[in-house]
Formats: sequence, structure tokens, C-alpha cells
Amino acid sequence: MRIWTVPYVELDNQRLLGQHREVHMLIGFVSQGGIWADPFGGDNRLDVSDLPYLRWVHELTVQEMLLRDMRGHQTPVAPVGFRAEEERFMDRLILHQNRIGEQQMRDRWLLWLRWGAEYKGRGDIPSQYADCISRWVAQGEQCLHDGPVEDLEGKRKGQQTCLLCKRVAREKPSGDWFPLEYGQKHLQ
Repeated sequence: MRIWTVPYVELDNQRLLGQHREVHMLIGFVSQGGIWADPFGGDNRLDVSDLPYLRWVHELTVQEMLLRDMRGHQTPVAPVGFRAEEERFMDRLILHQNRIGEQQMRDRWLLWLRWGAEYKGRGDIPSQYADCISRWVAQGEQCLHDGPVEDLEGKRKGQQTCLLCKRVAREKPSGDWFPLEYGQKHLQ
């Protein structure tokens, strides 16, 4: 589960809806006493005391869904209830502003790779993607697949996918990369 750190206007519809689903899962998880790795990094964790943050993320996600005419939201969450929790949340955001900036750059790069170098957020491409475009050109307009991989399951067992772009797979441990669609067609 993840929460994107970029403004939600920059997410494509699929990732916006995915974030909405995952923030509901996280609210349920931490409400039941679960602990989740802090999206700001470091050794911090999210727990039940962080529900105001998750409710805030939910509200921003729903607002963006409505701006895109995604109507019929049927899964509201309880509003933030305690002023002390709200203040703790805002203090945490201020404390981690630098980490948020670094994570935003990383999230934008992941989105750029996963979109195949075509901005798919709402509206015009933000100027903050200039670094992504420069980096993309510098590395030959391709993902280098030099980051983490994930082992695939089921019919694709024995293969891995690149977690940077999520657009290719390979026979593990070091086979040639092929488009994920190609791999899906040939595994049925």
C-alpha cells in the first residue's frame, strides 16, 4: 500500500482510484491497531494516532475525484475529531517537509516511467517534471530497469517485473526484459 506525495492533480485516474482504495485499507488497518511504515521515511510508523493524516489524504483524494467528475462516492470516513491530533499531524508535516520534497521527486520519476514518458495527470504538465524529462532523454528515452524487481506469481512464476516502470518482465534471475503485455499474451 502506498500514498503518493505529489499533488493528486498529477495522478492519472487509475492511480487516483487506487489511492482511494488503499487509504480506506490503511484507515481500517491502523484503526484496528496495525502499524504501517511512515510515508515520510525514517523510523517513524503510522498508527491509530495518525488517523487525522489518513483522513486528510482521503478528503484530498475524494476532492480530486470530484474534480474529474467521478461521482457516486459511497465510502465516507469519519471526520478528524480531536484538535490535538490535528496539531500533531501539522507538526509532523512541517518537520518532514524536506523528506516530502525528495519523495515527490521520486514519485514524479516513477509516474513518468510508468506512463511511458507521457503525462497523464489532470491538466497541463507541471514544470516540476522538467527534471524527469531531462533524465529520460539522458538515459536514452527508456527505463534502465536498474531498480528493484518483484517476483511474479501464478502463470508468471519464475519471472520478475521492474518496479520502476512496471511495464516489462524478464525470466529471472537475469533474462532479457520484454514488454509485460508480450509476457501476458504468451503465458495464457
